[in-house]
Amino acid sequence: MSLLRVNNLSVVHRNKEQEKQILQDVSFSLAKGTCLGILGESGSGKSMTAKAILGILSRDFTVTGEAIFQGKNLLALNTLELRSLRGLAIGMIMQNPMTCFDPLYKIGNQIFETFEAHNLFPKSEWPLKAIEILQKMHIREPEDTLNKFPHQLSGGMLQRIMIGIAMAMKPDILICDEPTTAIDSITQYEIIKEFKAIKASHDVAMIFITHDISVISHLADEIMVLNKGRVADYGTFQAIMEQPKDAYTKMLIEQKLAVANRYKELLHIAPTTNEAPTMNVPPTTNVVEGGGLC
Repeated sequence: MSLLRVNNLSVVHRNKEQEKQILQDVSFSLAKGTCLGILGESGSGKSMTAKAILGILSRDFTVTGEAIFQGKNLLALNTLELRSLRGLAIGMIMQNPMTCFDPLYKIGNQIFETFEAHNLFPKSEWPLKAIEILQKMHIREPEDTLNKFPHQLSGGMLQRIMIGIAMAMKPDILICDEPTTAIDSITQYEIIKEFKAIKASHDVAMIFITHDISVISHLADEIMVLNKGRVADYGTFQAIMEQPKDAYTKMLIEQKLAVANRYKELLHIAPTTNEAPTMNVPPTTNVVEGGGLC
């Protein structure tokens, strides 16, 4: 049974001079405990899909279609109804953690503010719960970290804290919008391990947005490939890798394999074919376009 079912999602952007179709008839479903990878290049409509579902687009955008969650069409809910779902029922991890924390406030204060906004725990438990979050995310010296400002922490640490805060609210769905793009390759690997652990718990369904096939190979049960706002391919990771239906998907796979094979050539390793397991080349070894793993 689908936890989220999206039917014919379309987004049009209007300004005084012109009208532009951003998404057209995008449909997919998401079951509990599974991960849907949304793959595409910049401008393909990946992030726009998530923002449309969450109702966080400006009035310049017209959104049509359906996004059925808990028996309700999210696209038909008002601002207050959507706000009550965001964070609690549907969490979101953004691409750049530096932009998601207020530079003027300490990490602890910002975690407490989240607890207060969603009425998660009694105020007396906030410090202990915040420390528990940091410990789960393998942050060393959590008490000290709570007293630091965002600029005093690395991008990887901030990303872990974001993941911890999101999971503390026990969402049914976690939307991850290119969460590994803005951090170095070694930290990317550690963050992916966190997401794999979340998926293994079967407590939350994930939508993982990325431009990098090798990142998605670690997590996705199914992949939806977007090209210029349309669904180019949709299926299991294995099927997409072995028998892509669209020329655009084939191009993405060929580009990634070319990079992987060149790297292996330098290391005198046998070249890679279109088999899914070959995407699991150790991700700490190199960084390719856009900060992706290879």
